[in-house]
Amino acid sequence: MNVVKRITLQGLKKNRTRTLVTIIGVILSLSMITAVTTFISSLQSYMINLIIEQDGDWHVGIYSAPQSDLSKVKESSDVDSYSVMCNIGYAYLDGGLNEYKPYLFLVSFTEDTFKSFPLKVIEGRLPENESEIVIPSHIYTNGGVKFAVGDRITLDIGHRMTHDGYRLTQSNPYIKLEDLEEQEYLDVFTAKTYTVVGICERPGFERYVSPGYTVITYNDNPSLTDNEFDLFFKVKKPSKVYEVVGDLKLEGDFGYHGELLRFMGVSSIGNLNAVLYSIGSILLVLIMTCSISLIYNSFSISVSERTRQYGLLSGAGATKKQLKASVFYEALYISVIGIPLGILAGILGIGVTLNLLEDTFKSIASANSTVRFTLSVSVASIAVAAVAGIITILLSAYIPARRCARLSAMDAIRQVADIKMKPRNVKTWRITRKVFGIEGDLALKNIKRNKKRYSSTVISLFVSIVLFISASSLSSYMIDSVTTVYQNLNYDLSYRTGLNDKFDEKTQAVYERITRLGSIKKSSVINNMYARLTLPKSKVDDDYYNLIKSHGFLSDGDNLDIFISLYYLDDVTFKEFLKEIGENQALYFDEENPRCLVVDRQQYFDYTQERMIDQNILKQEVVKEIDVTIDNEQGYEPVKLAIGKYVSDTPIGIRHYSDYNSITVMIPQSIKDSVFAEYKDMWDTNLTMYFTSDNPFKAAEEIAEILLEEGLSTSKLSNHAEILANTRNIVTIINVFAYGFIILISLITVANVFNTISTNMELRTREFAMLRSVGMTSKGFRKMVSFESVFYGLKALIYGLPVAVGITYLIYKSMLQGVDVRFYIPATSMCITVIMVFVVVFATMTYSMNKLKKKNILEGLRIEK
Repeated sequence: MNVVKRITLQGLKKNRTRTLVTIIGVILSLSMITAVTTFISSLQSYMINLIIEQDGDWHVGIYSAPQSDLSKVKESSDVDSYSVMCNIGYAYLDGGLNEYKPYLFLVSFTEDTFKSFPLKVIEGRLPENESEIVIPSHIYTNGGVKFAVGDRITLDIGHRMTHDGYRLTQSNPYIKLEDLEEQEYLDVFTAKTYTVVGICERPGFERYVSPGYTVITYNDNPSLTDNEFDLFFKVKKPSKVYEVVGDLKLEGDFGYHGELLRFMGVSSIGNLNAVLYSIGSILLVLIMTCSISLIYNSFSISVSERTRQYGLLSGAGATKKQLKASVFYEALYISVIGIPLGILAGILGIGVTLNLLEDTFKSIASANSTVRFTLSVSVASIAVAAVAGIITILLSAYIPARRCARLSAMDAIRQVADIKMKPRNVKTWRITRKVFGIEGDLALKNIKRNKKRYSSTVISLFVSIVLFISASSLSSYMIDSVTTVYQNLNYDLSYRTGLNDKFDEKTQAVYERITRLGSIKKSSVINNMYARLTLPKSKVDDDYYNLIKSHGFLSDGDNLDIFISLYYLDDVTFKEFLKEIGENQALYFDEENPRCLVVDRQQYFDYTQERMIDQNILKQEVVKEIDVTIDNEQGYEPVKLAIGKYVSDTPIGIRHYSDYNSITVMIPQSIKDSVFAEYKDMWDTNLTMYFTSDNPFKAAEEIAEILLEEGLSTSKLSNHAEILANTRNIVTIINVFAYGFIILISLITVANVFNTISTNMELRTREFAMLRSVGMTSKGFRKMVSFESVFYGLKALIYGLPVAVGITYLIYKSMLQGVDVRFYIPATSMCITVIMVFVVVFATMTYSMNKLKKKNILEGLRIEK
């Protein structure tokens, strides 16, 4: 080991506190960088496995494939594997309750097909010969027909045909035209008896519009005829899938497994990898910026502290290259320890986080999924983290190394580079001494005298303030965006009857049975119809009017036609809601002067601007009544309704926002019967029941049982609690990662501030010893240091808060590209920041002062500058 390396190592050992804090900073930095790269790697792996579980493991599918395509796929050296799915035909499902899914669709799998399209068997087993079948569970839950393992069923199998001879497939929804006696028919060509050997979950490849429930049998050596089978294959190199398909010159109708290829990063549409890498790059830059601030300060302080030593080395013959190398050696020693530990800490941290959030991710993807979101460490993710860490440390060391090499031997020995000033530069105002005393005056002079050290501390605090508030703002705006896109509903379950169904005795009996369930808390029955309202420009919100005008839907000065979603609620529900919002119930049940509640808040996706919009239509202070016009051919007069109140909260079953160019109007049922009596036939259709529950998943099962017992389909029973749970889980994930990021960033910045302040205080040992030797008391020291802390904190806040607000605004503008959110300043985060700045500064100064107190005055005076 040469002299320069040995001196560098001795310097690190001598200043153990600074060295330790710097290494901790590197570990924190690398752990965050590794967490970002490994999370992206894990997310890609998880999504690929999830898509394979849901939709199968294939890259290209050929539908109703000809034999020639099968030959081409078999012979291609670029194809990794293939499987076939034989389409046997359709059979009527006797007793089915879903009128849009009246068939069973029979297909046969080979051994390879079961591997490409894994089925999740709930009960029994998979078929092993041509006389056995496995059926999906939604035949019962959606179609109302129950089969059990061991049942033998005989099916009359045929093709779906139209009267003009066109053959229909699973891609064609069921054709049902009320004005025709026969819409489509089944051309039966065979009958066969099968044994049910298993019940599975709904196959992922079955489309929701498909008219047949997929029933699967087994045949490992099927006789393949043209257009009677689907062919699926994987290529050896997914990145070349489009080239391979082009070379094969397929004749059949083919398609790509878009979702799988997208997550592999090879899809030509919507490359998700580009999005992930972009976000990852932004996070890496943010982390590296914060880390460079800490590590740079450490090297800069080290160079300042050893300036005289560098001068002596230079005088003894050390070259500029060797002096510069000394700083990089210091960086190397810190890297050797910090980078491996940081990578390990990052892998461990993200691994624990993913393990804790596993159920949350699973519920978002699919409640029945068996795919686990586990840690997936790739060579690329570790390599990127290591390279980013090395770049961070080298950039941090570069400027101090250059400064070290530029110093002449005499200037370094005399240490004239660190403090260059004239007496007037440390002059303070008289009012400073009068207000703050001699201690405050000395504190201000110290700051002016040691501008470099002062600036490094303020910059550290400044970076901490900006990063903390920016990260908090990003988290808040992301959560707002999620809650805007994934609306929070005020009900858990809904059941919609047919379009022409009325609230007759049977429907009412079903509703009452459901409300008596122990799992149901609240319920409502709501009917609605649509109307319109015409308003002049003077009564429409200016921003909204200009938006409609910019779309070319009207000219300036024209009246605006607005749609109305008109709801009536049962009187009990309406009265309960009026009580909740503090309104006089009698005013809303006055048949002579009817009043209504209005929701004037629109949330929708604007395809022109390509973002979510959140706005109002009406000038609420002007519009106090509305003329409701029903769109029909009867020529009815508009109904005038006074607006009792504009509301943001709504009763169970009604959304707290409206769709594009519409408002929501609510009235009680009794008023509907009198005021809208002539519209009675129109009101009594389009019925929906809404329910809340402490256990919505159990309630959904119980409601489904009641519906099936009453001979009703469960296809229109919706469990919205699953959607709400997904929204909450997305918010939870954002919070976990956002606040985890904030905490780690905060730790780095706190380490930065601690390192800077404590080292600067250590370098001022001789100065403090001189002050103590001329009679400054401990109380005076505390006051001086306290004033310095205040000056540090105030200066950092003066610069940091406006910059943080500016970055918050940029985040807001970025979010506006996708979601219409309102601008706000994160006041809570700013208050926490102000408090924590002074807490960290005072705590660090106190720690350093306590260390200095233990040193002898004479020893302090002997220390060379």
